[in-house]
Amino acid sequence: EYVMINHLISTENAPHIRTLFQGLSHIKSDSTLATAYVNTILYELSRISPSTDKPDLARQIRDYILYTNGIPTNKDISSHFHFTQRTIENTFKKAYGISIHKYVLQHKLKCAKQYLKDYPNITLGEIAQTLGFCNEYHLSHMFKKEFGICPGKYRKNN
Repeated sequence: EYVMINHLISTENAPHIRTLFQGLSHIKSDSTLATAYVNTILYELSRISPSTDKPDLARQIRDYILYTNGIPTNKDISSHFHFTQRTIENTFKKAYGISIHKYVLQHKLKCAKQYLKDYPNITLGEIAQTLGFCNEYHLSHMFKKEFGICPGKYRKNN
């Protein structure tokens, strides 16, 4: 069984946090060192200041997508923020220039890329299931469309 937390927290603006997560994955969970890693990760995450160049609701939606457990649907997002789906979608698109659906898809594909790199023994089907794709064929098709290479070749090259 794999512990896959990479898609739960976006660290693309803070690669040192990703390094801490990778270090944590090699430590026994009941050790003092594990506690130190977790505390350091939490501290570093608290230091990342949210973007102020986007309207507050759009930034909150983005953060909810990136930091929530799993990958939410538009319905989940609108329920969480108590706005209609249309309001949520329009606010996000105005601020970021793409739909929530496209943003979530790009996020899921980035996660898939990372899984292929970090977990050489995990199957494409397991990645697809974890990220909420219909099946491995759908993931493969979208991956190739987004990155211009099929997942298997990407994994071999990385």
